[in-house]
Amino acid sequence: MELKYKDVLKALPDLRKNITDKKYYVKILSNITLTLLGEAVEYALRTEGINANISTGNFDNIVQESVNVKDYDCVIVFCELANLVDSLYYRAELLEKPEIDSLITKTVNDMDFIFNNLTEIPLVLFSAFSSLPFALSATVESKYEMMGRKLNEYIFQSTAKNVKIIDINKIIAALSVENSVDYRFFYSSRSLYTFEFHRLYACAIAPVIMSVTGKAKKVLVLDCDNTLWKGTVGEDGLKKIEMSPNTTEGLIFTEVQHIALSLMKKGVLLCVCSKNNPDDVDEILQTHPDMILRSEHFAIKKINWTDKVTNLKEIASELNVSAESIVYVDDSQFEIGLVNQFLPEIKTVLVPENIYEYPQVMKKISELFYISGHSKEDEKRTKLYSDQKMRNEEKLKYDKIDDYLSSLGLKLNITVNEKTLIPRMSQLTQKTNQFNLTTKRYTEAEIEKFIDTGYFLFCFSASDRFGDYGVTGLSIISPGDTALIDTFLMSCRVIGRELEFVFFNEIVHNLRKHNVREVEAQYVRTGKNEQVSNFYDSLHFIKTSEDANVKNYHLNLKVFEDIQIDYIEVGSDGK
Repeated sequence: MELKYKDVLKALPDLRKNITDKKYYVKILSNITLTLLGEAVEYALRTEGINANISTGNFDNIVQESVNVKDYDCVIVFCELANLVDSLYYRAELLEKPEIDSLITKTVNDMDFIFNNLTEIPLVLFSAFSSLPFALSATVESKYEMMGRKLNEYIFQSTAKNVKIIDINKIIAALSVENSVDYRFFYSSRSLYTFEFHRLYACAIAPVIMSVTGKAKKVLVLDCDNTLWKGTVGEDGLKKIEMSPNTTEGLIFTEVQHIALSLMKKGVLLCVCSKNNPDDVDEILQTHPDMILRSEHFAIKKINWTDKVTNLKEIASELNVSAESIVYVDDSQFEIGLVNQFLPEIKTVLVPENIYEYPQVMKKISELFYISGHSKEDEKRTKLYSDQKMRNEEKLKYDKIDDYLSSLGLKLNITVNEKTLIPRMSQLTQKTNQFNLTTKRYTEAEIEKFIDTGYFLFCFSASDRFGDYGVTGLSIISPGDTALIDTFLMSCRVIGRELEFVFFNEIVHNLRKHNVREVEAQYVRTGKNEQVSNFYDSLHFIKTSEDANVKNYHLNLKVFEDIQIDYIEVGSDGK
């Protein structure tokens, strides 16, 4: 069902009441009228559990208002080409080259000024210039189109790390110019775009904001029959299922598998959830010549006759992720309906009846897994979970947890202010929820600024005899005689190994070398970090105050004694 503006207005009051998390403040700056965009963005974010608070600046006042947005989490800048100067969309063809060059120079200077004013903003979303609403010819580039192209070339080459460029031409192409633009309202009130355009724009930027607020999708779960291949293996047999690139329908499923594999290589966890005989599916995954996805590409395979809801719950539990981070694809309306009823937090996608639409549906799904930065951990995430499965099996051989931990051969390597790890540090703040004392989310630009302004950013990577965990711990600490622990977190996949205690030992050693005498810290309660509510107590911090949601702590480093964990070997980068 197509979502109308009235539907959004009707739904927003309930969405506002039901979400009580920390507010996420968004400011929209524009040189055209964007009356509908605020509600569209708020609806898109609130349906993903983000407590969005949207405000819109004054009409055509971007440069001046960019000075006064310091307290916002995100600023959307919509600088419309048609309104750079009054009536540019039809006057451009009569301008001489010096006039065009002067206008381009002025606009570039304005953008530099705007971006400079917004350097403190964690996330800036800048809409690329589009000439499509007023394009003249498919064969000749007009002066107006040339101006848009040159301005885009500049912004794509010169924007800072906190700026993401939104290519609105793709949104217009998806809808058509006719369905994206409302010329009637443009001429009467400079309101150029339709609500459907605003809605798709909001959907396009939502995954970016989800990624920096800890709401990103992480897991893609796929059914098998008529989802990974055409046909039902239990009825048709291995030889008659179809996924060959040499047939019309087979090519479609080949493309779908390639899309899934590319997501896996970017760090998305792939899983199978299928009602089937396990041996049949395993044979296909291991031996079928047309199969692109193999067993090693899947973090978990639930191939049995148990209901899908139970299997999806187990997948979430075994991966230690929330259900809201899962996207589930199935060809059965019944199965999709069942999951929608009992696990509504999971995003479900039905394989389209017109199978030729399936690859496009998968490409839209891919947009949900927005990854703000690429790290080594992304490339090997599936192997990390495979290694963990072996650890869990090994654990069963021991009666005492200490004996098991001692058998692992744990090694911890510490780095300090290592700029090559900035993407991973940002990812850890955005994804880690359980072992996270303050649950603050930071972009790459914010992480880099911490380093450049003298903060200590400690990271640890860990390994054992089963494999490498990757970079899984982070602490951000302010400089000074009395330092503040802004962030202390650890990935859920290394919880239970007591690495956090050895990590803190090493942090104290480093801080003492930098003449830090005292440390202050906070535990900020969330819905997911209750397990670390007494972490600072276990390190013998003194609690200075407490209310329902926050505990404040103090530690004199002179009296701190190392927590003794003998089975963890420690290294460092020497800094």
